[in-house]
Amino acid sequence: MSAIVKFRVLSDEDPNFIRDYEIPQSLTLKEIHDFVCDDLGYDKQELCSFFLTDDKWRKQYEFTSIDMGFTASDESGDQTILMTMANICLEQIIRTPGDRLLYVFDQLGDRALMFEVTDITQPQKGFDYPRLQFANGQAPDQHDADIDHASRSIFDEAMSDYDDFEGDDYYSDDE
Repeated sequence: MSAIVKFRVLSDEDPNFIRDYEIPQSLTLKEIHDFVCDDLGYDKQELCSFFLTDDKWRKQYEFTSIDMGFTASDESGDQTILMTMANICLEQIIRTPGDRLLYVFDQLGDRALMFEVTDITQPQKGFDYPRLQFANGQAPDQHDADIDHASRSIFDEAMSDYDDFEGDDYYSDDE
């Protein structure tokens, strides 16, 4: 099996949303898209793109879910590569920790998840890949940016059982 790329995935819509994915370098961006959609409950048929970005999250190269006629030459300049998610393997674009991808899951709203490589390691025995290593918070709604899924803090979650508490009729400050 190829090397495993560990991604930290964040959303600018919810600071509590975090996913850590471990993905083989041999997977195509389309396979990664399918995996992410399965994890987040997104519709796989929606238009989407991955963008290779610089260290300030500025888009550099786009890899689309459908063939839009975008091409690029390989490093030698001899071969033309279709810039679709199905034609690009992770190992072709990700080289080192710190490399970044934007996954634009809502093309009309230009909403995205931010993927940053935290490590590249060898696969561990006993694990199936790709895999979700860590999850916190709810994913942003795929179609509606106005739906607030902002995750509450751990304290808010624990105290939610007491939201309806109005005090004890038998208690006074004098006691």
